[in-house]
Amino acid sequence: MSQNLDSQTVRGFGRQWQRLTQAELDPAELAELFSQYFSIFPWESLPTNAIGVDLGCGSGRWAKLVAPRVGRLHLVDASHEALDVARSNLASQSNCEFHLASIEALPFQDSTLDFGYALGVLHHIPDTAAGIKACVAKLKPGAPFLLYLYYDFENRPLWYQTLWKLSDWIRRRISNLPDYPRYLICQTMAALVYFPLARMALLCEKLGVDVDHFPLSAYRSRSFYSMRTDSLDRFGTRLELRFSSTKIRDIMTKAGLERITFSQSMPFWCAIGHKKTAPTPMQTHPCSAKPRLMFVVTEDWYFCSHRLPLAKAAIDAGFDVSVATRVQRHGEAIKGSGVRLIPTCLRRSGRNPITESRAIAELRSLYAAERPDIVHHVAAKPVLYGSLAAKLAGVPNVVNAMAGLGFIFSSQGLRASLMRRFLSSAYSWALRGPTVTPVFQNQDDISLFEGLGILPPGKARLIKSSGVDLQRFRAKPEPSLGPGQSPVIILPSRLLWDKGVGEFVEASRIIKERGIRARFILIGDPDAENPACVPVPILSAWRDEALVEWQRWREDMPTAFADCHIVCLPSYREGLPKVLLEAAACTRPIVTTDVPGCREIVRHEENGLLVPSRDPQALADALQTLICSPQARQRFGSRGREIAAEFSLERVIDQTLGLYQEILARDRQTA
Repeated sequence: MSQNLDSQTVRGFGRQWQRLTQAELDPAELAELFSQYFSIFPWESLPTNAIGVDLGCGSGRWAKLVAPRVGRLHLVDASHEALDVARSNLASQSNCEFHLASIEALPFQDSTLDFGYALGVLHHIPDTAAGIKACVAKLKPGAPFLLYLYYDFENRPLWYQTLWKLSDWIRRRISNLPDYPRYLICQTMAALVYFPLARMALLCEKLGVDVDHFPLSAYRSRSFYSMRTDSLDRFGTRLELRFSSTKIRDIMTKAGLERITFSQSMPFWCAIGHKKTAPTPMQTHPCSAKPRLMFVVTEDWYFCSHRLPLAKAAIDAGFDVSVATRVQRHGEAIKGSGVRLIPTCLRRSGRNPITESRAIAELRSLYAAERPDIVHHVAAKPVLYGSLAAKLAGVPNVVNAMAGLGFIFSSQGLRASLMRRFLSSAYSWALRGPTVTPVFQNQDDISLFEGLGILPPGKARLIKSSGVDLQRFRAKPEPSLGPGQSPVIILPSRLLWDKGVGEFVEASRIIKERGIRARFILIGDPDAENPACVPVPILSAWRDEALVEWQRWREDMPTAFADCHIVCLPSYREGLPKVLLEAAACTRPIVTTDVPGCREIVRHEENGLLVPSRDPQALADALQTLICSPQARQRFGSRGREIAAEFSLERVIDQTLGLYQEILARDRQTA
């Protein structure tokens, strides 16, 4: 065997898996852990009957959920005891092969595997960089490699890092003890340290305290069995290395990986990379070592809420990222993220021809000066104005993201009909061309544009939503109801008529007339720049009539979801409403309309109820069903969390970064 291993560490892990085989781990907990580690893994990109490798398989707990998804899975470990446990745990899987080998003596030909993963393994060998390089060599060009290395707490406060250094001093002494005392001490630590701190964090979270920086808060919903396993893993392992995200990226790049994306949530830093398909460098800006990506968004708040995580991931992936937007209250947050901020005069509601012409000219000058490799326009006006400016300035690549079809396509009447005809022609011009990639959030909008002849079939790309952060929006039990308390129904949205605000209020009136007790709460602000804005006097009148309560928009939306029982959005049409994804992730049942965008998230009678749009009677009936059935609320909420995972932030980021890299690769081929 190669010398790039520590024999005592290998023996220690063999004994660990013999004692804690993971056969007792609750399947639901294993599935939750699996979803955290594999949230950024591009399953959809794997070929049929893919062949891959689990590097350092240990007990085979990850392989139990990977093997059913692929054609063949090779499990590699340097410990024969670990392999025996893995064989036992995977006895029902006929497509697994087991190999006793070190990382640098893998029994595969180079460039033969469709995927690979090494989770929590390669920081336990002497030369992590060499180990990763050896693994990547076995992958086919373009194949994904999922990696998890212990991180050095670079994103934690100084006091947290100091506490870790103390724990590491303790680890070094425990890990050098003989086998049984080491095991006994680690199990005692699980009972006396892990369990109390984790459950204290859980209690504080239920009291509304932010526990992200609490020691061991990641275990607050974990079983004691997981704590026993990880305590032994953490304090019983002789060799342990830690890395910053910058170092991890550098190691992965030198190993031959590209399109590197980091998970934006726990566990830090889980990363996905793809084996390079060509040795030639990416096309870059002449004055920059990085390809330039520019976002164009009308409002800084929208960029922060919907695109900032993507922008930060693009920076991690090696892009020079900027955003052109109207700066109001979020400028410092954008600059603090590492994104270059470029203020513009572009406004959503502008109608003055002179002002609008100036906005187009401003974008043209901006593109000419910045010379971006890719411009990513988000929503209607940036798509229309930005596409014209990009053609005038010679921008090589344009991504036009339709965040929804907006007021004109959801409204009725002669004016809206005339505007739709005009916009159809404008979109047809803006979304065509070999350098333009249209991106939609739901298939209904794509079909509509193809049916109207705006887009040729197959031109558009589908990326569902801007993603939901499953770590921020967590599963929460609904609030208990004491005597005299009523279920709480919220509509969290900009207060626009075409969000169904009027129908929501009328449904409240119907429910109250039926003698059913419930609280109806609007959470949001009027949007004065939108023609469908609900006037403040009307909102005040509804509140005075006790039909609804009205709260301004809240930054702490996870708490708002935790405090309610039902989430309602009776919208007329959506791209793919992020607020419903967040509600589903928080295990809240949803009542929404059977319209494009909304029905992408809500599956009728699975995680909520769908009703016809503009029908307050049907809306009231659906809400009454859930108000009167706690069992249905619980069932729908649990299913909602599963559906929300399909729209995870990591998956959306990976799909979008993959699109960027595809565009740059196309440029290299035509250069």
